[in-house]
Amino acid sequence: MASEDGRDVRHTDDKLPVAAGHTGHAQEEQRPWTPLPDPFDAETYTAWGRKHYGEDWYELRETMLRERNFVERRRVQDDVVFLIRQCALRKMEREREEGKLLLDEGMTFQEVLAWARWHYGERWYEMRQAFARHEHAANDQALDPDVRETKQREADALARDLSDMQLERDMEVLASGKTWDEILAWPPTAKRFTLVDLIDQSPPPPIDAFRVAFTGPQFPEPREKLVWRNKSNWGHLQLEAIRSRMTEELYESGKWEFVQFGLLSRSKREEEEAYERDMEVQEGFRRTLWAGPYLEGYGKFEDQMRERVESMKALDLRHQAWIREQINALPRSQEEMDQRFDRWEIQGLTTEEGNCLARMYGFPERLSRLSTYQVRFYRDVWPLPPRGEERVEFPILYRGCASRSPPKDEAMMEERFREWDGVLSHAEQNELARMYGFRARWSSPEGDDEPREQQRGPSLPAEDAAHRAPGGRITRKTRPVRRGTRSGTGHPRVGPPQRKRPRKIYTKERASRRLAGQLPEFDMNA
Repeated sequence: MASEDGRDVRHTDDKLPVAAGHTGHAQEEQRPWTPLPDPFDAETYTAWGRKHYGEDWYELRETMLRERNFVERRRVQDDVVFLIRQCALRKMEREREEGKLLLDEGMTFQEVLAWARWHYGERWYEMRQAFARHEHAANDQALDPDVRETKQREADALARDLSDMQLERDMEVLASGKTWDEILAWPPTAKRFTLVDLIDQSPPPPIDAFRVAFTGPQFPEPREKLVWRNKSNWGHLQLEAIRSRMTEELYESGKWEFVQFGLLSRSKREEEEAYERDMEVQEGFRRTLWAGPYLEGYGKFEDQMRERVESMKALDLRHQAWIREQINALPRSQEEMDQRFDRWEIQGLTTEEGNCLARMYGFPERLSRLSTYQVRFYRDVWPLPPRGEERVEFPILYRGCASRSPPKDEAMMEERFREWDGVLSHAEQNELARMYGFRARWSSPEGDDEPREQQRGPSLPAEDAAHRAPGGRITRKTRPVRRGTRSGTGHPRVGPPQRKRPRKIYTKERASRRLAGQLPEFDMNA
């Protein structure tokens, strides 16, 4: 397309991929983002994410980092609200960066073979093809066992020759002064590899050529934390695919694992950043010790630490109340029931227990459950999220097993009740107890946290009960006798039976952020 001054102007915005949920201005939405900062500091990454992911992403992330409870929930596995917010951030990032954030995906398997054929030569490529044929024949169960054993010996011999040839060629090229960045670049004329700043660029001395060729690319320790640590692994994976003679399926599986590890590093970095912020707050408290006289500074330090602990405890109580609300909420659709199945699976409930609770709610049972090993091979049908729990609306780290033996006595059942506390509602606990043949523990409606054995009325004082007077005398308290009657002749007055006042039932449905699909709003400064 020609402009007014005659210059050729090319518009490429219409050729860029668009996110699936795109609704807005086409040219603004289709423009690719600036590269992800790598390595990065906290301020740079936060500013980059605020620009691209939006203001709601920034506010949710700041709230998550500010309300990380290191007082009551030292381990991140125990801070459930922090994990929920992390999952919400990962979902938000995945939806908004689709088709816009361009990342290096590494070489394909065909490109790796083409690079190795160019680097090691035609003779190496022919030996590699022969090795693949012998390896396939050695694993073919239709052939005679003697033939398969012969093919396996030939494949082992070719593998040793290939390793020697690769090591000799790498030593030769490294000794000539080339670096690993120049060796791994493909095509040779275009340095498309993305590790220029991470790989050591200085050529090794001849005496170290064997060590460098044997160990492969060396990546120095980065000065800043990395968001996508898997970028520094592409070179290792591509070289390992040649040295270990991987198949295409194994190579693609390795690439997928590196991508998942890179996504996981975002959550790890957020946990580290929350810890660093907490340390900065405590360090500010310690500086008050030396701001003036020691006793005055120590008193201020104690007051600040006490306020911090009290605020974190109050925040934890509010979080627990919200968690209990989510547990007590009834599933209203099959989608909510599936999410509850996923949550129970991560929390360690067996398939039998989950199906029992599904029958209680009137939903069909789940026929089978996929293990992590199976999910790896069915990722096209059911993709595994970065943290392994992103598909769960209420994530808690896995702490159980697929199947357990049922409780055999009251002690084992009591231990099982302690495991279910904070995981299942009272009605769900009672249903599982009846499934195992034990009596229900909770007899009160949801919200009353006293078990059955603790819900007894206050005991009446016994007649003629002995007690010790303040002076040391032992007296007996007798029932007073009304005037005008003789002791023992009147009938005792029977009072009304003590019944618990029925709870008031509200028919009006209150507004719930959970039903609206929104996260809870907690602010420790409110």
